[in-house]
Amino acid sequence: GNNCMGGHASHRHSSVDWSQPATQWPAELRSVRAYDVVQRPGDVLYLPQYHMHYIISLDRNLQCNSVRGRDLRETPKTRECLQLGPNFECSRPPTAFEVPVALLDADRGLVRACVVEFGPREAEPAAYPMFSDLPRPRGVSCRVVALDELVADARWRLGGQGGRPALEPSGFVFHLSRSGSTLIANSLQTAPKALVLSEPEILAEVLARAPSLLRDVFEVFGSSNYHTHMVVKWQSAMVVHAQRLAEIFPATPLIVAYRDPADILAAHLFEDKPPCAAPYRPGDKLGEASATLPGGNGEDVGRRCVARLAATMDAALALEDATFVDYGELPDAIDDIAARFGLPTVNVSRVAGVDAKA
Repeated sequence: GNNCMGGHASHRHSSVDWSQPATQWPAELRSVRAYDVVQRPGDVLYLPQYHMHYIISLDRNLQCNSVRGRDLRETPKTRECLQLGPNFECSRPPTAFEVPVALLDADRGLVRACVVEFGPREAEPAAYPMFSDLPRPRGVSCRVVALDELVADARWRLGGQGGRPALEPSGFVFHLSRSGSTLIANSLQTAPKALVLSEPEILAEVLARAPSLLRDVFEVFGSSNYHTHMVVKWQSAMVVHAQRLAEIFPATPLIVAYRDPADILAAHLFEDKPPCAAPYRPGDKLGEASATLPGGNGEDVGRRCVARLAATMDAALALEDATFVDYGELPDAIDDIAARFGLPTVNVSRVAGVDAKA
């Protein structure tokens, strides 16, 4: 019988599905001699022309193919493969790994995932104050992937079954806006091997829209083989979701940075387009709460900002077991925050005095 696929572009692919039991193969193939080979890292397998082969991956792996008779060693794809990259773990520094960056479909658990390099933030915390500022290695494309698959990859990265568990969050930082939270996050990032995530949009999206997926997302972020602690600083608007977060991670300490409301409003209204007066987005829980307060749904920018700040403060004051940190106590209070989160010694002098936000 014909073992090849007639009319196929390469005419070399088998028409037989070798994953099926042998009883379902063509009769003339059931008695053909076959060799079962287990390849290990560094092994090369040479296949003479017209010898069919079928691969079964025993673990996650990378293979490089080269057609006989052609020297492809210097072609971009072959060189990329031989260098184990860019989409393979061995080609990356230990501070770079794949994480979700956007929630695309909450019902189907689809996310956009990218390889993010966290090393530069550890080296220069003030130069990369937000998660969105972190670089992504050149040549590494993002992908749309099911969160379940991303979790499976994360567990493989940690050693599979019997490997170490992913990091649990060491602490959460909330704030009322313009209250020193960026200084806190940057200072905590000076702790050796700390992973401090500053306002990643993906975590905010999942907490607000699909909290049942949050533990899986955190498991992926905690699958670093380099970091020893993980801290998250949230957007000020996420204070309204903080109690739900505390219920999901009851053992994780939570702090709220605050400041005199007049100073917060002054810092916002100093800008040409005050963020506190931005239009409310659908599903914006803080915006919905603000709209119920006097002036919260009006045209006056100042009154809108006052309503939004009032709703933020109400949500913060309703939190159970939160520790409040006064802006006036910074940076001295940061050592206490680090100790509360179980972080090693921080070096506030590396980031103190760097202008992050007014």
